[in-house]
Amino acid sequence: MKLKITQKHLQIITTAGLFICVIAIITQLFPTKNKFKYQFEIGKPWSYELITASFDFPIYKNEQEVAEEKDALLKNYSPYFKIDTNTVNTQITKLVNEYMQQNEAAPLFQDLIKKKIAQIYSRGIISADEYNELSKNETQTINCVYPNKFTKQKNISEVYTPKTAYEEILKDAPELLKTYNLNLYLIENLKYDSTTSEMSKNELLKNLSLTSGMVQTGQKIIDRGEIVTTDLYVILNSLRIEYDKRK
Repeated sequence: MKLKITQKHLQIITTAGLFICVIAIITQLFPTKNKFKYQFEIGKPWSYELITASFDFPIYKNEQEVAEEKDALLKNYSPYFKIDTNTVNTQITKLVNEYMQQNEAAPLFQDLIKKKIAQIYSRGIISADEYNELSKNETQTINCVYPNKFTKQKNISEVYTPKTAYEEILKDAPELLKTYNLNLYLIENLKYDSTTSEMSKNELLKNLSLTSGMVQTGQKIIDRGEIVTTDLYVILNSLRIEYDKRK
């Protein structure tokens, strides 16, 4: 049985053949044109021909430089914590209802307890894990965001963890006071605000530049026999990055 090839079939075959040829040509030419074929090390002579910039490209900082500058910028960073101003009243009410009213001597200490707990909550209680994380990152201050959107910056040495709050409330306390499980009423009222914190951090990092200059088209980079210095290494590595991007 013979296949009948029409003009339409010939047209489709021709178009497909041309398309395959074009893809083959691009595959062969494009990678070689944009491939960075040089190997180099600091302190070693350049063993290739003269290299000049065939296009403008930025000089990229190395990872260590970027990391150091990032750390320097983030020294001014203070994370944000929302402060719950209702927690103190809730916890004092629970304490009074559950313990103080059951004790004859309670009225003698109610005012003392209320005042002491109010002072602690006004400074803020943060979880031990978050406090340790702040200390590990050498964070000096935090921003406390109040319900009315007012923000106050505090040194982390001012705020408590549940444990340090408990220790503080028992300082110079009467013996009777120490018989109560006051730690049950000392809970975190400072909660990490991840959204505002990340926005603030990103705003700081906008000032971080990943480059330290430009190489202009036609500018000499290095010639055969020249030693690859630290500065030349950075430029050559930047050229390699640009080749990869363009590829």
